[in-house]
Amino acid sequence: MNEKNASIRRRAFAGPWLAVTAVALLCAQPALACKDGDHAAVRGKASTQSHDHGHDAKSTHAKLGQKANGSGVRMTSKTPKAVAVGERTLVTLSFDAVTQDGATVSLRAPEGMTISRVDGGSLQNVALNRGAKTNVELWVRSTEDGTQYFDVTTLQGERASVQQVAVRVGSGVVRLKPNGTLVTTPSGEKVISMQAK
Repeated sequence: MNEKNASIRRRAFAGPWLAVTAVALLCAQPALACKDGDHAAVRGKASTQSHDHGHDAKSTHAKLGQKANGSGVRMTSKTPKAVAVGERTLVTLSFDAVTQDGATVSLRAPEGMTISRVDGGSLQNVALNRGAKTNVELWVRSTEDGTQYFDVTTLQGERASVQQVAVRVGSGVVRLKPNGTLVTTPSGEKVISMQAK
């Protein structure tokens, strides 16, 4: 009889603890699910960042240096890292720091390279809007191997600046032209300086 009463008391005592344990496990499950969700979100974010990085790796962004007595217009170029000889490629030029009305930009390609605006507009005296950023998209094609350059001239007020944009074609090797001197600008661009005639 005493053993029977003791068994009943043990079952009665264990009941609440089993209930508490079950409730604790149920409460823990949402937290675990939340942690798994956080890990999934982190993995998704990392995957997206890696994809974006791969996309940016296809082109080169360069901010060209300015001269103290130049036009004052800032230019940034976006060019492909490499392009085949004879292949047409897209180059985007962005201009800002325009503080005066009437500012313009003109473009000139060397022999062996052709450039044209995507919108079909003129390459000469392209208007730059005061206080705004202006983008100029160009189709560029070169029939010569190596790093090729085209000239960009910005004019603001009575001051002008001439800068060169590099396009890597084929091997991308920099080749000196007759009487040319290879120099490096403050921005790190390699420019071929030709003797004036």
